[in-house]
Amino acid sequence: MRWRRHTGPSPARHAPGRGGPLRAEPRPPHAWSGHNGYGLWGPPPAGVAPVVVVWEDGAPSAYFFGRTLFRRLVGPVSNEETQRTAVFRCTGVIGGWHAAWLKLRHLSS
Repeated sequence: MRWRRHTGPSPARHAPGRGGPLRAEPRPPHAWSGHNGYGLWGPPPAGVAPVVVVWEDGAPSAYFFGRTLFRRLVGPVSNEETQRTAVFRCTGVIGGWHAAWLKLRHLSS
């Protein structure tokens, strides 16, 4: 959670222009990638799950379990890579993030 100042009308107990009470807002999820230089930033912390995986050529069955196909990438811009790419929701990583990261990071154009 992150905290931010309430931006609505100030309650009567607060002086005008001083803002309102702090309230918690959920943060967007973190993103990790093994693609090119992003892989150098390292794997997610242990226990991060579920994960959304964008995968090319089949399913990520060697790395993730609890895979559910969410969507294949199709749209007005298409090339041979996007035609082979799909988005999966996975409930966990096989063998832990550190072990999987060594295989997941890659350099490509």
